[in-house]
Amino acid sequence: MEDKEDIFKVVHFVHWSRSGITELLRNTESFNTRNSSALVLLNSDEEFDGYFNLFSPKIQLFWSSDKFTAIFRFIRFMRAFSPNIIHCHSFTPLFFSIFFTRNRPIFCTVHSNYNYFSKRDPKSFAKRVFLRKFSSDPRVHFIAVSKIVAESLERLGVDDVEIWPNALQDTKYQKMGIREQNEEIRVCILSRLDPQKNIKSVINAVYKFNKTKYAKKITLDIFGLGEQYGLLNDLINEKGMSASVNLMGYTKNADKALINYDFFVSASTNEAFGLSILEACRGRVPVIATNEGEVANRLWENNACIKIEGSNEDAILEAFEMALTMRNESIINMAIRARQIFLKNYTLNDYARKSYGRYADYA
Repeated sequence: MEDKEDIFKVVHFVHWSRSGITELLRNTESFNTRNSSALVLLNSDEEFDGYFNLFSPKIQLFWSSDKFTAIFRFIRFMRAFSPNIIHCHSFTPLFFSIFFTRNRPIFCTVHSNYNYFSKRDPKSFAKRVFLRKFSSDPRVHFIAVSKIVAESLERLGVDDVEIWPNALQDTKYQKMGIREQNEEIRVCILSRLDPQKNIKSVINAVYKFNKTKYAKKITLDIFGLGEQYGLLNDLINEKGMSASVNLMGYTKNADKALINYDFFVSASTNEAFGLSILEACRGRVPVIATNEGEVANRLWENNACIKIEGSNEDAILEAFEMALTMRNESIINMAIRARQIFLKNYTLNDYARKSYGRYADYA
């Protein structure tokens, strides 16, 4: 096993940059001191070389700009690197790897309960057919980030799904205590700006909260990028909320940023794991969350968060009201329980050890 581990080469194939997935890969790679890890980015990133500096070699395919050239670049890159393992992190990389490579084991991590698992449109139907067909391919090994995702894949006819929960490296940045004598409640979101994250409802809940005669007001900072950036920016301006709600863009140092807030909120309506929630748990930032995804499930079961019992803005508003009335000691203890859940179940060293061990098994 030791000799085998010394020689295997893995290529990670991702669709988007600047996401929880790419942060997980970057952090995991920091544990790798023995094996060769390459990276393929389907689209592009202006800071590609710097952001993915731990990977060598690496390539961005610019799929959105020129699909034919992207395929050619991928084939040429794979022939030159000649990996033992291909690890895909979404549907399109899996499609590429099956059709444009030969005789290599393919790991496919399913990071979300994707909409195409259940939608009835032709494109989603075609993706489900593809997954069923190639789930029996001996080269392909499906990995789910949670039991929730594994069950979804099994309903689609994908057998022998392995569960690898996501993880984070521990951080020195810990929130210590509660801010006293403050006139505002500082709340943050760390998320890709997609419809399923339900950020519009959070903004509307903040609007309603601040219109009432509470002793404190809420300010909301939203970290992340995505397809709803323009829509959310328009909503903030239409409601005249530019002083209380800010789109902060992507942050490279989430652990350092989050500890400046009183609460982290996740109002997601469709979550598989909840890596951003785990970021808050790691730093002892009190969490307000719906019961969506593995991490949120654990927080709910252990009374380690303020619960959003529903997905609409009124349910979120009720959770904000609960945060306003909770005793400081209760909030601190809640955050401590959340951090304990992180330390017991989701540390990166265990994840990295398992990942490289499984690669070695198949290399």
